[in-house]
Amino acid sequence: MPSWIVSANAPDCDFPLQNLPFGIFSRPGEEQRCCTAIGHFVVDLAVLEREGIVDAGAPVFGQPSLNAFMALGPDAWASVRESLTHHLSQGTETPLRAAPLSTRASSPWPLRKCTCQIGRAHV
Repeated sequence: MPSWIVSANAPDCDFPLQNLPFGIFSRPGEEQRCCTAIGHFVVDLAVLEREGIVDAGAPVFGQPSLNAFMALGPDAWASVRESLTHHLSQGTETPLRAAPLSTRASSPWPLRKCTCQIGRAHV
């Protein structure tokens, strides 16, 4: 299944649409929060949650770890992954594509401009 994020469709891509990891990221001067990666980009799950694009069943994505999200269990994980897959799939009309990437807070950010910690949880 192709994505409208072109770099996610490359044969050697670490983060295609079929492999959306959960992690933590920050941009310079900002607090850490939850994300997923796709292609060469990071998607801010805290913004998507605030905008109603993803819903884990509780507000969990503005935190600096995945603990609260992981505590919700497999049904919440699957629901969020399904929503992300839908919104990132090629041909889907989605608020993520409503404006140029550079003008939307919910737009994917280049990985190279972020500090990422994929899979970070406090145990």
